[in-house]
Amino acid sequence: MDDRSRLLEAPPQPLTVEGAGKDEAPADARLQPVVQTARQDLATMLNAKPETIDVIEARYVTWADSSLGCPQPDMEYMQVLTDGVLIVLSHGGASYHYHGSPEGRPFYCKQPQKPVIGQPGEASR
Repeated sequence: MDDRSRLLEAPPQPLTVEGAGKDEAPADARLQPVVQTARQDLATMLNAKPETIDVIEARYVTWADSSLGCPQPDMEYMQVLTDGVLIVLSHGGASYHYHGSPEGRPFYCKQPQKPVIGQPGEASR
C-alpha cells in the first residue's frame, strides 16, 4: 500500500466552506472523469450519495513539488514544479480537497497546500 492510499483509511476531516458556490461541472470537460472519481470516493467515505457532493472547484494547477500539494511526514519529494489537478468538493457545509496528477487517480488531502500556479505551464512563461 502506498502512502497516498493510507490517507483514505480514515474518514476525512472537513474544512469550512467560506463563500463557495456550487459548480456541478468543471469548466474544463477533460476534468470530468477525475472529478467524478473524487466525488465517488468522498461519497463512499462519508456514506453519502454522490449526487449530494457539490463540486466547488476543479482545475489544472502546478504544485511546488512532487508531493502534489499534500506532503506526508517522513517522506521526501522531488523539488520540481509538478503539473496536477485540484478538486474541492463540498458536503454538509464542509469542504474536502482532492489533489492528483493530470492522469492519475485523485486522492483526499487532509492538510492541503496551495498550488503555486493555477494552470500547468504558467511557470515557464
